[in-house]
Amino acid sequence: MPSRPGAAPGPAAAPPRSAAPPPRGRGHLPGRLGAALLGSEEARTVRGEDRMVRMAGLYCSWSGGKDCAAALHEVWRREDPALLLTMLTEDGERSRSHGLHRDVLVRQAEAIGVPIRFAASSWSEYAQALLGLVRGAAQDGFTTGVFGDLDVEGHREWQQRLAREAGTTALLPLWKRDTTGHARSVVDQGFRAMIVAVKDKMVPLDLLGRVMDEQVVAELQAAGVDPSGEYGEFHTVVVDGPLFGRPLVLEQGERTLRSGMWFLDVR
Repeated sequence: MPSRPGAAPGPAAAPPRSAAPPPRGRGHLPGRLGAALLGSEEARTVRGEDRMVRMAGLYCSWSGGKDCAAALHEVWRREDPALLLTMLTEDGERSRSHGLHRDVLVRQAEAIGVPIRFAASSWSEYAQALLGLVRGAAQDGFTTGVFGDLDVEGHREWQQRLAREAGTTALLPLWKRDTTGHARSVVDQGFRAMIVAVKDKMVPLDLLGRVMDEQVVAELQAAGVDPSGEYGEFHTVVVDGPLFGRPLVLEQGERTLRSGMWFLDVR
């Protein structure tokens, strides 16, 4: 596949802090869902997009990007069990959605302080492999699934069906949020989300490798691109934010065009 040299290697996140911040512990539940909590510490209930959902162990459909991170941040407290689930390519080396190395995803989970599980498959076997991954999580008590979609009805229906088939409940805490407002909220909350994939001839290539901020949001809008990338216009990797006990420092490598997307290799 064609490739182009990437930006000069350099850290994608701020240098490590001198000391890790204290864990965001009891009582930490940011965002609009915080006010929706009912019940005791032992049995919590949170309002989903259209109903009340009993909170037990959480599993999060984890791409490594800003939307799944923001969704998890909305509903998770650190005393609650949580688990990240990620689908990989057949060789088990990269994430299906964003092309991230498995090691980067493991480092994200370690920085957040939760376990991560993987399943590798082809696109043709993707649905069954993911269903098996979710069923395994459910058997271990992770019965509420967190998904980061905002506006694509077909995605929501598929996620709800998947969760039901696995005996779990789907929760979409970002559902129907204004996409521009969401992009700005990601920045305002302190997430550092680096753009690692852009659609060829749709998203300016010079945004690849940039960390989202107000300027990047403005440049996306000026280019006629949804600033949340809800329709797959671009993808991100989160390297720091309110979920993280420490930042990730990633080196930028080659840029490669495949299947109509430019991908930035980061490690």
